[in-house]
Amino acid sequence: MIVDHDQDPVFTGYGWTSRLLLENGVRASYALNGAKDNTLMGAFFSRFKTENRSLLLDAQTLDQLTHLVTERIEYYNHERRHSSISYLSPAAYIKTLQL
Repeated sequence: MIVDHDQDPVFTGYGWTSRLLLENGVRASYALNGAKDNTLMGAFFSRFKTENRSLLLDAQTLDQLTHLVTERIEYYNHERRHSSISYLSPAAYIKTLQL
């Protein structure tokens, strides 16, 4: 597993990093140019975490968290209306481009 996150001190501290690398056996990945490296995905994940904060915190297991994230991504792409694309869902907006 690869964990990709920013270079904030919270995520680069010895406690967090050792837990990831030594206890959980994952690799850490950092953007070379910091937060400016992928602004669109950074904005999406920020919004996603804000909108789903309480749900994400309620997950008790990794399986529950995985199921929740999958469910919320489906909602985000197929049901949630976005003001920047004429209040359509991304899936509905893509269909208008394919006509």
